Amino acid sequence: MCRGQTVDSFVHLQIVPLQSLPEFDGNQRCYTLAMIGKVKRLRHQGKRLSGREIGASPAVEGEVKVYGVGTTIWASVTDPNRQVGDPLLSILYEARLTAMHGAGLLLKGEERPQGDAGPAYVQEWSVRVT
Repeated sequence: MCRGQTVDSFVHLQIVPLQSLPEFDGNQRCYTLAMIGKVKRLRHQGKRLSGREIGASPAVEGEVKVYGVGTTIWASVTDPNRQVGDPLLSILYEARLTAMHGAGLLLKGEERPQGDAGPAYVQEWSVRVT
């Protein structure tokens, strides 16, 4: 996160120019967007899960945060009731918004093993804003 930055949760997601974001710091080129939602992972080690597997997997509910620093963007899901804590899912690096429909959105990026010990895999998150 950027120095001295706070994050407020919101339900309504709106695409706006980066410079107009209240969290945007032009000197550091950093921002944070956050929302409360339910997240399902759509891949396992890069392989797309079947519709049945996705439907059977439990959703992880938490605060979905998308951070940007310079050209690097990553996303995480955390417990909204804790100030500090480990992510509820592996961090999604190089995160990109690939689709939006109603209260749902699809984020795609890469999942890296802890400590970068091993290969990175393509991962997608289906996010349902609550």
